Amino acid sequence: MVNVLVVFGSETGTAKSAIKEVIGDWKKSAPSAKCTLMSGNEAAAKWDEVDSSKYQYIVVCTSSYGDGDPPSG
Repeated sequence: MVNVLVVFGSETGTAKSAIKEVIGDWKKSAPSAKCTLMSGNEAAAKWDEVDSSKYQYIVVCTSSYGDGDPPSG
């Protein structure tokens, strides 16, 4: 089984919705994969507790605006 930690950052919820859709597609194509979804703030608060040997992949999804500028947070 593959374990994936997915961390998102979103101001308006668009990035969160988009990554949830991607995770849904992953689950269809790889049903044995386990995805753990966390907000960036939640992941930062728990980062010392994240067992890197548990996850084979860490995916980060963030929002942007304008010409790809980062969000204020």
